[in-house]
Amino acid sequence: IWDLIGGPLEKTPLNPKITGVVERDAYRIEKLIFESQPQFYVPAHLYVPKTGIGPFPTVISPPGHAGNGKLYRSYQTVFQNLARKGFVVFTWDPPGQGERLQYPVDGTDRSRFGPTGEHEQFGWPAFLIGSTTTQFLTWDAVRALDYLETRREADMKRIGCCGHSGGGTASMFLCALEPRIQAAIIVEGHTEN
Repeated sequence: IWDLIGGPLEKTPLNPKITGVVERDAYRIEKLIFESQPQFYVPAHLYVPKTGIGPFPTVISPPGHAGNGKLYRSYQTVFQNLARKGFVVFTWDPPGQGERLQYPVDGTDRSRFGPTGEHEQFGWPAFLIGSTTTQFLTWDAVRALDYLETRREADMKRIGCCGHSGGGTASMFLCALEPRIQAAIIVEGHTEN
């Protein structure tokens, strides 16, 4: 499968930076940025339960095709409920979504092409050098797992993956390629293919 999507990339320093913390009653949200590749910045959120003793079971969640990425209301409901139930949750914006626009409309927080259009804008030229959009999206998730290994709150023996739509498709690739994932829930991914 790696060969089909362009292969794994070199693991380079993640250079994580926490940019803020949102305190809630039952959990906190750490806002952070890491580099899945050199200067390829990934805005992410880490949800950490406040009750119980860690390390906690952990869920990574690649978002589906929502323009606001990890902030999409339905995704927030899932992340917050999991955190309240004692799970660490890690999610990030894919290229073209949320805080990670590659082709913004000047003076706005909107994309010229929308989330799937942005994937195509950098995906078609990627084919010319033996890469794919899927390679980039999958590599972000692999590096998200690498980041979690640095966090004492995350139980790396109890890692799940939960994705919806494009995130469900990403979850299928991750389950095939990433042995650290123990369980997955795929919601409306491209299962017909």
